[in-house]
Amino acid sequence: MFWKRLCCKSLLALSVLTTLPVAAWAGSIWLRAALEPVRRADSVGGTVFYRESGDRRSVSVEVHDIGGTDLVEVIAQKQSVGFIPLDETGAGSLYLDTNLGDEVPVLEEGETIVVRDGYEGFRILQGTLERVR
Repeated sequence: MFWKRLCCKSLLALSVLTTLPVAAWAGSIWLRAALEPVRRADSVGGTVFYRESGDRRSVSVEVHDIGGTDLVEVIAQKQSVGFIPLDETGAGSLYLDTNLGDEVPVLEEGETIVVRDGYEGFRILQGTLERVR
């Protein structure tokens, strides 16, 4: 009986802990963009996730297989969102959250996100934000 209660309490605690992050974003706007290469390239790509709930906003950008540079810039609304340093495989990520003190622009469905070379400014990837939920 003791083990049964302990197991039930553990499962309850686990279910509460796993739903807390989702509950924090309840009633929020979730947008996603698949970043596609501007020029033909086999495996170059990336993803953007944007979330907004009340005054809190976050954006996450991941890119991969980018060659020829070690730094890219993320552009939204014709303004810089931030820079992503790339590793030797051409991959990197950026995460910004207003709860962490970061500046995150208000983004909307249908907006284009551009990833460009951090030095020369030419476009590498772009994608359009679509509603996830």
